[in-house]
Order: sequence, then structure tokens, then C-alpha cells
Amino acid sequence: PLFILASLPLPMYITTSYYDFMERALIDVGKKPRTEVCYWHDELLTDIPSVFEEDPDYEPTEEEPLVFHLNGLDQYPASLVLTEDDFLDFLIRVSQDMEALPRRVAQALVDSSLLMLGYQLEDWNFKVMFRGLIKSKRASRRRLSLAIQYTLEDAADEALDPRDVEDYLEKYFGKANFDIYWGNPQAFAQELWEEWDQ
Repeated sequence: PLFILASLPLPMYITTSYYDFMERALIDVGKKPRTEVCYWHDELLTDIPSVFEEDPDYEPTEEEPLVFHLNGLDQYPASLVLTEDDFLDFLIRVSQDMEALPRRVAQALVDSSLLMLGYQLEDWNFKVMFRGLIKSKRASRRRLSLAIQYTLEDAADEALDPRDVEDYLEKYFGKANFDIYWGNPQAFAQELWEEWDQ
């Protein structure tokens, strides 16, 4: 799915990956990505240069997109959000201090359509991303967004009625102006590419 996502005309990619896979995919399709990490603790402000400080006129574009590593990047070990304590510290910081997020990223979380791929509901990455950053922002201003959810046939807990789970998740995500695609990320990315390519 990374190659397909990189091929789309998007100005910004927000990822919880600790690695530069998205940047590599963007380079492979001829784009010039810029990388930024979240400044979730003060030490990062002095240790890691911001693309927006280096180039104050930079605006993410399709040709020069921003890849924002929400949970840090392996090249900067101090930036990594790894433990539960890290996640809690991160969540407290970004919910209280919006300067932890560049203005353009914070604005995109509020004003843009969002696409969430490859998350598990019980995963801390998902909880922090959805509950802490997305749901808390003004969902009424955001265009319709999409969460990719595995099919309920893949669910391990057979004690749950799949229709009840589906209804619950659609209501839960709907409050933040999200629709759910019931399938896997690869199938969705392929369908998205086919639609976009027409």
C-alpha cells in the first residue's frame, strides 16, 4: 500500500511508523519528501531541526510532501514514543501544548479528510492517534474521513455478534466524522488507486 499511497497527489502523510518507509516510497515515485517529528518533550526542540525552522516558507505540496512521524523516527532515538509511559507523556504534551505539532499538521488534523490504515483498536498507536488527537479536535470542521477496519470474519472473539460490533464501531467513529471501510488496507489501497486513476 505504501507505493499506492505515495503515488496519490497528497501534500502530507502523518505516520506512527518509526521508520522512513513512506519517504522511500515517495522518492521511488519521483517526489521530494521532507521529514518532521513530533516535539513531544523539550529535549527534542534543541536536538532535532524542524523543516519549518530551516525553511519558514515551506508549504507541503504533492511534489514536496511532508511526512510527519507522530511517534518519532529511528534516526532520532530520543524522539521515539515506545513505552506506555511515553504514550501518556506524549498524549499529555500534545493535548496541552499544540506547539508540539507544527501548525500545518495541527490544521490538517482539524480541516482535512483523514485516512487511517493498519491500526488495531487495542493498539496504543491507535488510541493516542484517534482519541487524543483526532477525536478531540473539531470533527464538525473536518471533511468525511475513513478508517480501515479488518473484516469481522477475521475477528478472534466469536462470542461477539459481528453486527453488534459493526454497529458500535460505526457509531463510535461516526461521532468524529469517520466512515469505516470493512476490509484490509491492501484491498482498500488498491480500490483507492483504481478510483483515482480513472
